[in-house]
Amino acid sequence: MRYSWMMILGLLCAALPAQAETMPVNLHLADYYDASLHGDASVVSVWVEDDRPVPALGRELKGKAILPRQAMGMVLRNALVGSLRTAGFKVMPVQGRDSIDMLVRIKAFTYAAEDGFVTSKASLTSRVSVRVSHGAWHVERSLGTSAEHTVPFSPDAEKVEELVNGTLADTLKAILQDDQIRAALRGEPKLSD
Repeated sequence: MRYSWMMILGLLCAALPAQAETMPVNLHLADYYDASLHGDASVVSVWVEDDRPVPALGRELKGKAILPRQAMGMVLRNALVGSLRTAGFKVMPVQGRDSIDMLVRIKAFTYAAEDGFVTSKASLTSRVSVRVSHGAWHVERSLGTSAEHTVPFSPDAEKVEELVNGTLADTLKAILQDDQIRAALRGEPKLSD
């Protein structure tokens, strides 16, 4: 009886997949500054949620899973807060009666690599939904970015990190450059019929 349990335990352990190798990446997202965005001391609350089902962004050419070391939602939130403060908004940590509320949901963020003979291609995409609301009105936007990069040979960890951070920065810019979001942040929403 003891022998059979030991065999079953051995078979179960052999059936478990080996821990996948990962390539950790550091997320560095500087505040984005747009001189045409003026907050005029408007009060805004900002929240970012990461709705992606898995934390990995994809796999690099050697099969390692690309994992951010920091929570992507927190990095994007901090950059949004810094950018809005630089533009003159008063950013509050929680929603208030007088605040215009911005909720950003990260729906997708992917990295895909394709091996070539002398060069490789790296494709990155992001998709977010943004809801800006105050009282009886709200504005909802779905925004995305995509980029394809050709790199010599296989991108190393430093290059992958640079590409991921570039796409995250493009996502931040897409949010803050959207005309409807900008109008809503100023309390002048463009509501459709």
